[in-house]
This record gives sequence, structure tokens and C-alpha cells, in this order.
Amino acid sequence: TKTGRPDIRAAQQSLGMAWLEDARLSGEQHKFSDITGKVVAVLDRAVSTATGSRKADLLAHLGWAEFLRSRDGVSTSPPDDLYRRALAIDARNPYAHAMLGHWILWNGGRITDARQEFSQALNAGRAHDFARQLQLAALQNTHTDDAEAELIRTANDMRKANEPVDSRTLGRIWAIYYFRLGSNARESERLLAALP
Repeated sequence: TKTGRPDIRAAQQSLGMAWLEDARLSGEQHKFSDITGKVVAVLDRAVSTATGSRKADLLAHLGWAEFLRSRDGVSTSPPDDLYRRALAIDARNPYAHAMLGHWILWNGGRITDARQEFSQALNAGRAHDFARQLQLAALQNTHTDDAEAELIRTANDMRKANEPVDSRTLGRIWAIYYFRLGSNARESERLLAALP
């Protein structure tokens, strides 16, 4: 809904970004575009007048909306263009860094490149929980030996920082240990080297 009140527009934008961050398919929503279609127009309008970190947040979330739409096969542009535009405005933007790290792994990129993006997102001073959630999801969706070792390193970092590790991640780590430690000595050594 268009409104002249800046506080209402800002609240709509924040709600739209939060909705995209928490986008999950449910019984009512069968496609991600069911969610993105409800918020993209609000964020698009806001980008033209926003400045600084707010504009970067909006651009990053528009990129995330493109990624979600691509899951339905309806996206027309790669989201990383929007992530990089956000970073050109706010080089420390946690959303753009975390989403870019996720995109790198989604496309089979290098763990080290993604780790750098997630590290910058986590050290930005805000949106830490979202960045961590996206990092864990990206690592769990990347089915490589390197990603499994990185997931264990990440969980250990979380343990040291007293961050909670969700049950899905714990289950994935248990499965990694279960299937790797008994299979062969070389893989066991590689896996155990991920931790001090």
C-alpha cells in the first residue's frame, strides 16, 4: 500500500526484508515467488530514495528476492549484481556479504571465497544471527568434503563464542562423523584436522 507517512513506509520496508530473510515454503505458499511478489515492489520503490546502509540493505534483499525467485525458475537477473551494488554503497553490509557467500557456494565456488564473505558479514556488528544462519544453510547445501570440514570448523567457532547450534546442524555434523570416521583412515584424518 502506498502511503505518505515515512514511518509507515520504513516499517513496510523492514517487514518486507524480514519476510525475505525468513522465507520458507509452507502449505499456503507453494513457490518462493508467492512471498517475493508481495514485497519486491515495496523494496524497489524504497531503493530510489534511500541512502547509505539502508539503501545497501534494500539492494541486498532485492538480490535475495531474485535468488528465491530463481528457485521457482522465474528470476531474470543474477542476484550477485545486486549484492555487489550494495557493497559498493556500504562495504561492510552484512546482508550483502552473507548473501554473496551463500551465492558463491550455491554456484559451486570456493569455500575460501565464501568464508571471506561470511567472515565480513559476521564481523559487521549487526545481522549476525542472519549471517550465521545463511552460512550454515549454505554449507549444509554444499555436499563436498571441504564444505563438511568447513561446517565442523564453523560449529566449533560457534561453540567457542557460546552461540547456539541448531538441531538440524547438529544432526548434519553427527551424520558427517558417523559416515566418515569409519570409512577410511585418510578421510578420518582430514575430518579431524578441521578441529583443534
